[in-house]
Amino acid sequence: MQVKIKQEDIFLRYCAKRRLDDAGEKIKEILSPDLNWAYFLEKARINLLLPIVYKSLLKFSELNGLIPFQIQESLKSSYYSTYSRNIFCTAQLKNIISNFEAENIPTIIFKGIMLAELIYGDIGLRGCADIDLLVRKDDLLKVNKVLRQLGYTSTYSDGYFKELCFSYYCDSFLYFNQDKNKIPVDIHVHLSNNRHLPHTLDMEDIWQKAQPIDLRGISLYTFSQEHLLIYLAMHAVNHCFYPLILLCDINELLLRYMSGGFAWDNLMKEAEKTGLYKQLYYALFLSSQILDTPLPEGLLQNLTPRKISIFEKRFLSTVLRAKSVFTGEGWVYLGMRDNLKERLMFLYHAIKGRFGNLSCW
Repeated sequence: MQVKIKQEDIFLRYCAKRRLDDAGEKIKEILSPDLNWAYFLEKARINLLLPIVYKSLLKFSELNGLIPFQIQESLKSSYYSTYSRNIFCTAQLKNIISNFEAENIPTIIFKGIMLAELIYGDIGLRGCADIDLLVRKDDLLKVNKVLRQLGYTSTYSDGYFKELCFSYYCDSFLYFNQDKNKIPVDIHVHLSNNRHLPHTLDMEDIWQKAQPIDLRGISLYTFSQEHLLIYLAMHAVNHCFYPLILLCDINELLLRYMSGGFAWDNLMKEAEKTGLYKQLYYALFLSSQILDTPLPEGLLQNLTPRKISIFEKRFLSTVLRAKSVFTGEGWVYLGMRDNLKERLMFLYHAIKGRFGNLSCW
């Protein structure tokens, strides 16, 4: 799929790959005197790539004279700011987990700080807006009690929370702390906040296949390889692959896991079972096109949907051209339905889910 893209966006994508290898000469070609540095820095910022750009460019010391000093300092500052914030976040997480363990509350961590440490291998490369934790629905009342004892508050009173935590459509709860240095904690009981969307995620299977990890001395669990990749694909589609860091997460995960062997058969079975094969296809296709993610021969062909609508093709083209895509996962998923009947059924379930419990929206 051939598309035209600004040289600043091309430069940003080269930096986002991180494993640049022989890309030095290509980057030098892009670093022309007329490069719009203000545009480049802003695009790196809104795509949450400033720390990654900084570390990528460090590999090419010969480029220093071609990059304005102010740009280099902005990139450096972002990296060390992210590093410091994530160190503080880790201490915050350790305190939460130790209190959960005291109450026998099993926890799975995903996104943000987990990706930075275990997938990127550098806690300064991947920022986190909050701490995402998956718990069992039966533990929600205990979770709420523990977090409130630790000084966290939510938008719900205790009494109202007891009603909401048994709602079918309310699957996540965001907690804030009066200490402004502490980041919010997002508690999940399901991997989609909109269960009317067309998929059949088996949460018990996710719990059963969760893998133990050590995150800077904190003993935790995270998703299996296949569940993590499928979740990141679904999450990226939900946000229309914006910001670009969402695609970098997928690229980094594959590069790290493939070096030790990736369970591709398990992935394909899980994608088919959950009905999320289109999301997985989009993620792998775009990652290979934008970040040159190496994929096994024939994988994309096996995942290619039998029908891709004009809407979907336009959506993919827009992402490839580094253009902004409207937000709203519902519209993206609507375009993924294969025929009029499926689209009408999707709208029916979406509306039913939307108004099934207004308090959760």
